[in-house]
Amino acid sequence: IVVATGFDVFDLTKAPQYGYRRFKEVYSAVEFERMRASNGPTEGEIILHDGQPPKSAAIVHCVGREEKGYCSAVCCMYSFKFARYLRDKVPEVKIFDLYSDLCIPGKSYQKFYEKVKESGVEFVRGKVIEVAEKDKQLVIRHKGEDSKEATLAVDMVILAPAIEPRAGSSELAEALGIPQGDDGFFSGLQY
Repeated sequence: IVVATGFDVFDLTKAPQYGYRRFKEVYSAVEFERMRASNGPTEGEIILHDGQPPKSAAIVHCVGREEKGYCSAVCCMYSFKFARYLRDKVPEVKIFDLYSDLCIPGKSYQKFYEKVKESGVEFVRGKVIEVAEKDKQLVIRHKGEDSKEATLAVDMVILAPAIEPRAGSSELAEALGIPQGDDGFFSGLQY
């Protein structure tokens, strides 16, 4: 029997420090994916609300990781994909990839990460403290590996939220006798 419930994403409004819904140029991963789609709201063009392409963008990993208490293990890879989307659609855009840890499983994914790095994406390891708006730009205040605070001004921020078990998964697990891990996802069955 295959049980495929899908997943939900962390509610970004529960992390107000990232500016989601407060600032119009802060996008969730799903919103950015829709923007990139040819049948999306911008017909596949990556543009700001003023109709212009961004000159700079930041992709923020691990949004909700602290609240959830685990790594979702897929956000890094789709964040790298977003960097490629940006580079393909807006070749001159300055891209910053802000992460706390990277989860890159397997050789082929490692190669993809290396290609993204080679494309000029600047990787910044640390913790995002807040996203604010100043002079029509988004200002990301973050703490680096050295524990020093720094700021980064960009036109667009894309948030990669944690994934979480689909609502109702616990009831289904109980009905089918499927064990769940501490994070609420189904655990592998041993026979």
